[in-house]
This record gives sequence, C-alpha cells and structure tokens, in this order.
Amino acid sequence: MPDNPPKPEDYDRIARELKAGAVVPFLGSGASAVCKLPTGGELAQLLIDAGRRERLDFPDTSGHNDLARVASWFDEMEGRPWLWRNLREVFAVDSAPGSLHESLARLPRLRLIATTNYDDLIERAFIGQWEKDGRKEGRKPWVVVDRGERDAVWVRQPDQPLKKQQSNKLERVIADQERPIVFKMHGDFSRESADHEHYLITEEQYIDFLGRGDKIPIPPMIETAMKTRHVLFLGYGLRDWNVRVLMTKLKRIRQSAPYFAWAVVRKPEENEAGAREAERFLWAKHGVTIFETELDAFVAGLQARL
Repeated sequence: MPDNPPKPEDYDRIARELKAGAVVPFLGSGASAVCKLPTGGELAQLLIDAGRRERLDFPDTSGHNDLARVASWFDEMEGRPWLWRNLREVFAVDSAPGSLHESLARLPRLRLIATTNYDDLIERAFIGQWEKDGRKEGRKPWVVVDRGERDAVWVRQPDQPLKKQQSNKLERVIADQERPIVFKMHGDFSRESADHEHYLITEEQYIDFLGRGDKIPIPPMIETAMKTRHVLFLGYGLRDWNVRVLMTKLKRIRQSAPYFAWAVVRKPEENEAGAREAERFLWAKHGVTIFETELDAFVAGLQARL
C-alpha cells in the first residue's frame, strides 16, 4: 500500500466535523512528544536508565522499547512506589501545550477528548484559552480518569479535586453540556500531589483494562458520546495494538452506522516500510483511514481550515 498523506478534501472534512463537535480526538504519546515529553518507547528507556543508575539492569535487551513490559518488570522488582516515583519525575516538568492542544481547545463545540497520555497538556490548553481569550467559565474542562477500577472512575470538576464516582452515574455529575470532557483512559499525573496520581502502565493492567467483557471499558455517558461521533487518532503508532482492541469494541456498539475513523501516523522510514503492511491492513479492517504524515504537518494543514 503506498503512502497516503491527507488530501485537501480530507482536511476539509475533518475540520468541518471538528468544528461541528462531531469528532472525538484520541491523543497518543506522539501528541505530547512535540511538547518535549517522551513517547512510549522513550519512556521505557528512561525507566531502564533510572534502574541502571541504581544498579538494576533490565534483562531483556530486545524489549527496551516495550513500555508495558519494562514497567511490569520494574513493578515486580522494585515495587509500585519506585515505578510511580520515576514516572512522576518525567512528567513534573515545565512543558507547555502545543499547537495541537491549543487548536482543539479553541473549538467551542468540541465535547469530548480521549487520551491514553498521563500528562496534563490538554487540560492546561483549555484553561489557558479560557484565561487568554476571556471565554466564559463553561469552557474549563471536566476531567474523567480511569484508574482501572471496575464500575468507577475519578472525576475532577473545574477547580476542584478528583472525586470517585460510579461510572453509570456520571451523567448526574456532568450535567453541564457546555463544558468539554477530557477522558484519561490510562490514569494521570497530578501537579498538586503524588497522592492524587495513578498510572495504568504495566502489561497486567492493560490486560485487565482491555479484557472487561464485550463492552467498551468506559462509562456509559462517554460510550454514548463516542458511538455517535467520528474518531480521530493523533500521535499513535500503527503497532499500537491496544487501540485496535478499542476500535473492535467501538465497531460492535456502532454496528453499521456511517461514522468515520481516521489515524495520523508518521511516515515509515525506508527500512521499515515493508514491515508496516500488516499493521496498515489491520487498521483498515477496523475501518480506520490511515494518513501517513508528521503530526506537525497535519496540525498545520488542519489549522488553516479551523
């Protein structure tokens, strides 16, 4: 399959649907990498380096880019406090939201953004736009965090601490239809206190997250928003199998409804192009249109139409 960069009509359609509030953007680690935060593979290497400084060598020389495997090993060898302490050191840096985050935060009808990132870039982009543009308070986002607890999520109202809520009663809490919702599917980092953060990062946690029956493992309110909107994956790799599992579950609840799904992934290097044919095929089987281009270039093309 040849490279498939977005065409002008692709940008036009995605921009039009974003402005209408008819798209759920999914942000992967590549969306934060442009803000000088690590990708999944880079984060795995940072953990390995931290262990090496304490004379604890990760034994699998072929798995240095596998974040879930690396995290599982350190979780067992050193314990969760060690793992989370080192993750906090990575994310507690003075990184600023990028043009992607700010572009999304400026969309007045955008209702839901989902992310598998731990950082707080998208929340800060919303708050920054409100402060900078004098927008009404209603654009400060709700934050909903999945911590791997069955039938429960943690919810942060604007300017309030996180509180635990039953997943099936989320709509009673988030009754305001004007505020956007940031759904953090793998936990989150907290600038206020290490006691308020949580990371879904090990292989065991991912297996539990993805294996919660046939239903998509998210609150019913957010499931409804997802199944009635298009999906745009930004900053994921073709080999992100956990996203394919999510797409499988989304496809089941959408049935034959005519919703679009797009994914923006970086163009392959010359020596890996052939190895990506299987990944392209599998994404396509789930109804995802792949655009191969650098994320910065895609954002620039999109901004011209937003």
